[in-house]
Amino acid sequence: MEPIETEGRTVAEAVEAALRKSGLRRDQVEVTVTEEGSVGFMGLGTKPARVRLTEKRWGPDSPRRAASTLSAASSAEACASAQGLVLELLRLMSIAAPTATTTWDADLERVKISVESQDATLLVGRDGHVLESLQFLTTLMLSRGSGAPIAVQVDALSYWEKKEQAVLDEARRAVETVKATGKPVRMEPMDSSMRRLVHRTLGSSPDVATSSEGEGSWRKLVIRSRKS
Repeated sequence: MEPIETEGRTVAEAVEAALRKSGLRRDQVEVTVTEEGSVGFMGLGTKPARVRLTEKRWGPDSPRRAASTLSAASSAEACASAQGLVLELLRLMSIAAPTATTTWDADLERVKISVESQDATLLVGRDGHVLESLQFLTTLMLSRGSGAPIAVQVDALSYWEKKEQAVLDEARRAVETVKATGKPVRMEPMDSSMRRLVHRTLGSSPDVATSSEGEGSWRKLVIRSRKS
Protein backbone atom coordinates (compact mmCIF):
# COMPACT_ATOMS: atom_id res chain seq x y z
CA MET A 1 0.00 0.00 0.00
CA GLU A 2 1.26 3.46 -0.90
CA PRO A 3 1.59 5.94 2.01
CA ILE A 4 -1.54 7.97 2.67
CA GLU A 5 -1.36 11.61 3.70
CA THR A 6 -4.36 13.36 5.24
CA GLU A 7 -5.08 16.46 7.27
CA GLY A 8 -7.57 17.53 9.90
CA ARG A 9 -8.18 20.13 12.57
CA THR A 10 -6.23 17.95 15.01
CA VAL A 11 -3.76 15.09 14.66
CA ALA A 12 -6.41 12.66 15.94
CA GLU A 13 -8.87 13.77 13.22
CA ALA A 14 -6.19 13.45 10.56
CA VAL A 15 -5.33 9.91 11.74
CA GLU A 16 -8.98 8.84 11.75
CA ALA A 17 -9.43 10.22 8.22
CA ALA A 18 -6.36 8.27 7.05
CA LEU A 19 -7.64 5.05 8.63
CA ARG A 20 -11.02 5.43 6.91
CA LYS A 21 -9.26 6.00 3.60
CA SER A 22 -6.94 3.01 4.03
CA GLY A 23 -9.51 0.55 5.39
CA LEU A 24 -6.96 -0.67 7.96
CA ARG A 25 -7.06 -0.89 11.75
CA ARG A 26 -4.94 1.37 13.95
CA ASP A 27 -2.64 -1.50 14.97
CA GLN A 28 -1.96 -2.32 11.31
CA VAL A 29 -0.37 1.02 10.49
CA GLU A 30 2.43 3.36 11.46
CA VAL A 31 1.52 7.04 11.73
CA THR A 32 4.03 9.84 11.20
CA VAL A 33 2.99 13.35 12.16
CA THR A 34 4.30 15.71 9.48
CA GLU A 35 2.60 18.85 10.79
CA GLU A 36 1.29 19.40 14.31
CA GLY A 37 -1.12 22.11 13.23
CA SER A 38 -2.07 25.25 15.14
CA VAL A 39 -5.25 27.15 15.97
CA GLY A 40 -3.74 30.56 15.21
CA PHE A 41 -4.95 33.77 16.84
CA MET A 42 -8.59 34.81 16.58
CA GLY A 43 -8.99 32.51 13.61
CA LEU A 44 -5.99 33.88 11.76
CA GLY A 45 -3.00 31.77 10.83
CA THR A 46 -4.76 28.46 11.49
CA LYS A 47 -2.82 25.47 10.15
CA PRO A 48 -4.26 21.96 9.77
CA ALA A 49 -2.55 18.94 11.28
CA ARG A 50 -1.08 16.55 8.70
CA VAL A 51 -0.11 12.89 9.06
CA ARG A 52 1.37 10.19 6.85
CA LEU A 53 0.04 6.65 7.26
CA THR A 54 1.95 3.56 6.11
CA GLU A 55 0.96 -0.08 6.43
CA LYS A 56 3.01 -2.15 8.86
CA ARG A 57 4.92 -5.03 7.33
CA TRP A 58 6.95 -7.80 8.92
CA GLY A 59 9.49 -7.62 6.13
CA PRO A 60 9.93 -6.50 2.52
CA ASP A 61 8.32 -9.67 1.12
CA SER A 62 5.60 -10.14 3.71
CA PRO A 63 1.93 -10.22 2.68
CA ARG A 64 -0.64 -7.96 4.34
CA ARG A 65 -1.54 -9.01 7.83
CA ALA A 66 -4.92 -10.69 8.03
CA ALA A 67 -7.72 -8.37 9.09
CA SER A 68 -9.11 -10.82 11.61
CA THR A 69 -7.60 -13.00 14.28
CA LEU A 70 -6.66 -16.61 13.59
CA SER A 71 -9.24 -19.29 14.22
CA ALA A 72 -8.87 -21.47 17.29
CA ALA A 73 -7.53 -24.33 15.17
CA SER A 74 -5.09 -22.10 13.28
CA SER A 75 -3.81 -20.42 16.45
CA ALA A 76 -3.29 -23.83 18.09
CA GLU A 77 -1.36 -25.00 15.02
CA ALA A 78 0.75 -21.82 15.08
CA CYS A 79 1.56 -22.37 18.75
CA ALA A 80 2.61 -25.97 18.16
CA SER A 81 4.77 -25.05 15.17
CA ALA A 82 6.42 -22.13 16.99
CA GLN A 83 7.17 -24.29 20.01
CA GLY A 84 8.87 -26.88 17.80
CA LEU A 85 10.93 -24.21 16.07
CA VAL A 86 12.07 -22.62 19.34
CA LEU A 87 13.05 -25.95 20.90
CA GLU A 88 15.06 -26.86 17.81
CA LEU A 89 16.85 -23.49 17.84
CA LEU A 90 17.60 -23.90 21.55
CA ARG A 91 19.03 -27.37 20.85
CA LEU A 92 21.30 -25.92 18.16
CA MET A 93 22.37 -23.25 20.66
CA SER A 94 23.27 -26.00 23.17
CA ILE A 95 20.91 -24.58 25.80
CA ALA A 96 20.68 -27.05 28.70
CA ALA A 97 17.42 -29.05 28.97
CA PRO A 98 15.04 -26.33 27.78
CA THR A 99 11.26 -26.54 28.17
CA ALA A 100 8.79 -24.23 26.41
CA THR A 101 5.25 -23.30 27.40
CA THR A 102 3.25 -21.84 24.51
CA THR A 103 0.01 -19.82 24.53
CA TRP A 104 -1.94 -17.74 22.01
CA ASP A 105 -2.25 -14.05 22.90
CA ALA A 106 -5.55 -13.08 21.24
CA ASP A 107 -5.30 -9.41 22.25
CA LEU A 108 -2.04 -8.86 20.37
CA GLU A 109 -2.52 -11.72 17.88
CA ARG A 110 0.77 -13.45 18.63
CA VAL A 111 2.29 -16.66 19.91
CA LYS A 112 3.83 -16.31 23.38
CA ILE A 113 6.52 -18.79 24.36
CA SER A 114 8.01 -18.95 27.85
CA VAL A 115 11.32 -20.83 28.03
CA GLU A 116 12.74 -22.38 31.18
CA SER A 117 16.30 -23.65 31.48
CA GLN A 118 19.27 -23.43 33.80
CA ASP A 119 20.80 -21.37 30.98
CA ALA A 120 17.93 -18.85 31.00
CA THR A 121 20.22 -15.95 31.89
CA LEU A 122 22.21 -16.65 28.71
CA LEU A 123 19.01 -16.41 26.67
CA VAL A 124 18.13 -13.00 28.07
CA GLY A 125 21.64 -11.79 27.36
CA ARG A 126 22.40 -8.10 27.41
CA ASP A 127 19.20 -6.04 27.29
CA GLY A 128 17.26 -8.97 25.83
CA HIS A 129 19.22 -9.04 22.56
CA VAL A 130 19.51 -12.85 22.48
CA LEU A 131 15.76 -13.19 23.04
CA GLU A 132 15.13 -10.63 20.30
CA SER A 133 17.24 -12.62 17.86
CA LEU A 134 15.56 -15.88 18.84
CA GLN A 135 12.04 -14.53 18.39
CA PHE A 136 12.99 -12.80 15.12
CA LEU A 137 14.18 -16.11 13.65
CA THR A 138 11.12 -17.95 14.96
CA THR A 139 8.73 -15.31 13.59
CA LEU A 140 10.46 -15.39 10.20
CA MET A 141 10.43 -19.19 9.88
CA LEU A 142 6.88 -19.56 11.20
CA SER A 143 5.50 -16.82 8.93
CA ARG A 144 7.19 -18.20 5.82
CA GLY A 145 6.12 -21.72 6.67
CA SER A 146 2.47 -20.73 7.15
CA GLY A 147 2.33 -18.27 4.27
CA ALA A 148 1.05 -15.47 6.54
CA PRO A 149 2.77 -13.18 9.06
CA ILE A 150 2.45 -14.48 12.62
CA ALA A 151 4.20 -12.67 15.48
CA VAL A 152 6.09 -14.66 18.10
CA GLN A 153 7.33 -13.49 21.49
CA VAL A 154 9.99 -15.65 23.16
CA ASP A 155 10.44 -14.91 26.86
CA ALA A 156 12.68 -16.17 29.67
CA LEU A 157 12.85 -15.11 33.30
CA SER A 158 9.76 -12.94 32.55
CA TYR A 159 12.02 -10.41 30.81
CA TRP A 160 9.45 -9.26 28.24
CA GLU A 161 6.56 -9.51 30.68
CA LYS A 162 8.26 -7.09 33.07
CA LYS A 163 9.35 -4.76 30.27
CA GLU A 164 5.87 -4.62 28.74
CA GLN A 165 4.31 -3.92 32.13
CA ALA A 166 6.75 -1.05 32.68
CA VAL A 167 5.91 0.42 29.26
CA LEU A 168 2.16 0.13 29.88
CA ASP A 169 2.52 1.75 33.30
CA GLU A 170 4.38 4.63 31.67
CA ALA A 171 1.70 4.91 28.97
CA ARG A 172 -1.09 5.04 31.56
CA ARG A 173 0.71 7.82 33.41
CA ALA A 174 1.07 9.66 30.10
CA VAL A 175 -2.66 9.28 29.44
CA GLU A 176 -3.45 10.88 32.80
CA THR A 177 -1.10 13.75 32.00
CA VAL A 178 -2.74 14.27 28.60
CA LYS A 179 -6.21 14.23 30.15
CA ALA A 180 -5.15 16.72 32.82
CA THR A 181 -3.27 19.16 30.57
CA GLY A 182 -4.65 18.56 27.08
CA LYS A 183 -1.08 18.58 25.80
CA PRO A 184 0.57 15.69 23.91
CA VAL A 185 3.10 13.48 25.69
CA ARG A 186 6.06 11.95 23.84
CA MET A 187 7.30 8.71 25.34
CA GLU A 188 10.92 7.61 25.26
CA PRO A 189 12.04 5.92 21.99
CA MET A 190 11.10 2.23 21.91
CA ASP A 191 11.14 -0.64 19.46
CA SER A 192 8.23 -1.49 17.18
CA SER A 193 6.87 -4.31 19.36
CA MET A 194 6.51 -1.99 22.35
CA ARG A 195 4.92 0.75 20.25
CA ARG A 196 2.48 -1.80 18.84
CA LEU A 197 1.62 -2.89 22.39
CA VAL A 198 0.72 0.67 23.39
CA HIS A 199 -1.12 1.39 20.12
CA ARG A 200 -3.35 -1.66 20.60
CA THR A 201 -3.86 -1.13 24.32
CA LEU A 202 -4.96 2.49 23.84
CA GLY A 203 -6.56 2.03 20.43
CA SER A 204 -10.13 2.01 21.76
CA SER A 205 -9.63 4.82 24.27
CA PRO A 206 -12.26 7.59 23.92
CA ASP A 207 -9.87 10.10 25.46
CA VAL A 208 -6.55 9.75 23.63
CA ALA A 209 -5.08 8.83 20.25
CA THR A 210 -1.59 7.51 19.55
CA SER A 211 0.86 8.04 16.72
CA SER A 212 4.56 7.45 16.04
CA GLU A 213 7.18 9.97 14.99
CA GLY A 214 10.89 9.94 14.30
CA GLU A 215 13.04 7.41 12.50
CA GLY A 216 15.02 4.30 13.40
CA SER A 217 16.14 3.89 17.00
CA TRP A 218 14.81 7.39 17.79
CA ARG A 219 11.24 6.54 16.77
CA LYS A 220 8.88 7.28 19.63
CA LEU A 221 5.20 7.08 20.45
CA VAL A 222 3.09 10.20 21.00
CA ILE A 223 -0.14 10.27 22.99
CA ARG A 224 -2.58 13.10 22.26
CA SER A 225 -6.01 14.12 23.45
CA ARG A 226 -8.88 13.33 21.06
CA LYS A 227 -10.65 16.43 22.35
CA SER A 228 -7.86 18.97 21.85
